[in-house]
Amino acid sequence: MHAPIDHQEAVATRQGYAVRRVIRNGEFYPRHNTAWENEIVISRGTYASSNPKMLYNLNNIANIKAGSLVESNCVGRKSHMTSVDINSGEATLSEALHDAEGTQDFTFTRFKYMLDFSGLDQ
Repeated sequence: MHAPIDHQEAVATRQGYAVRRVIRNGEFYPRHNTAWENEIVISRGTYASSNPKMLYNLNNIANIKAGSLVESNCVGRKSHMTSVDINSGEATLSEALHDAEGTQDFTFTRFKYMLDFSGLDQ
């Protein structure tokens, strides 16, 4: 494999799978190249305690992908982006933020996986 398999791209007619799928007796051999490197984006955004799972006014939001790990002073250990709205500059997190209300820098890391299901709804 020279790059991750994007299942949304591979099966463009489907938005998700309701039934479990299994791969049996298969092997994947990823080849070392830049397609496997993590995508890291640093963006300045605002957090308000009135809505602790939202980030507002994120600059560079077009480069942030849903599923990215979020790191900053007010972020817990396992918080990820669940959705990104480029038009409004807002993003939703999987876990509520705490403390450090206001504007600060956030680091978003999108890891690469052999089978990428991030574009599917289910």
